[in-house]
Parts: sequence; C-alpha cells; structure tokens
Amino acid sequence: MFIKFHKDKDTEVIHRFMHNFKPRPRQSDLRPSEIMVLMMIAHTVEQNKSFPFPSQISKALNLSRPAITPILNRLEKMGYITRQFDPIDRRKTRIVIQDKAMEAFRANCSMYQKQINLLKVQMQDDFVLLLQLMEKANTILSNQIKENTDEESI
Repeated sequence: MFIKFHKDKDTEVIHRFMHNFKPRPRQSDLRPSEIMVLMMIAHTVEQNKSFPFPSQISKALNLSRPAITPILNRLEKMGYITRQFDPIDRRKTRIVIQDKAMEAFRANCSMYQKQINLLKVQMQDDFVLLLQLMEKANTILSNQIKENTDEESI
C-alpha cells in the first residue's frame, strides 16, 4: 500500500509542476500546444539563424509528425507561420515564423522568466539543487529515449 501511494504521489507532484509551469495564453487565440511549437520555432530561428523543418520540430518536442501537422496548419491559418520550400531541396518545407508570432514568443519568454525568478527568490539555494536534479533527470530520460528509438513518440 505504501509503495502505491508513493508512486501516485510522485506522479501527482510531477504532473502538478508541469501543469503550473506550462504556458498559459492570457487573452490569446493560441492553445498551449501552439505556444510550445511557436516557442520552439522562434528559439531555433534565434539560435541557428534558420527556419526549421517540421521533422525538426516534431523531434525537438518529441511529438509525431501527424501530431505536429494540425498545429502547424492552425498556426498558418492564423498568420503566425508560413511554409516555404527549402531552396536547397524543394522536396522539403521550412516553417517560417512571422513577426506576430515572434511577439507572442517574446511575451511567453517573459512569463517563463518571471516564473523562474519567483522560484529563485523563494527557493534560494534549493533552486540550484532543483536545476541540478532536473538536469540529471533530463539526461536519464534523454538517454532512455535514444535507446528506445524503435518506440513510437507521443
């Protein structure tokens, strides 16, 4: 009985943290999944100075291509992205983020930074430990995903 409670408590705590830290569009026409996709695209553009392919987006977010396609379709319909043929290989399509989406990205980065700053202030030294433990967990999970590449993504 104790083990079952412990596992359920672990799941609850992790789920609650993920729920509290996910993007929440306030007075926005964007869903949280769309914000995550836009943030990934914008981050790729700012870091790599190039527009990503849908396959890169799905890999980065650990989502299947069929799961990404309707999100991209909706973002395109709302004017947040456009699709352009890759000049090097016209069989591929790059996802081009529009200025409207970059504004949404920057607003959400600001929201995340406020949450992070709140945790830093409230947790103080424990925040460093939290980051170290999260990094360790990310490494373990990332390695597990690499080892199980034959399994379907979400």
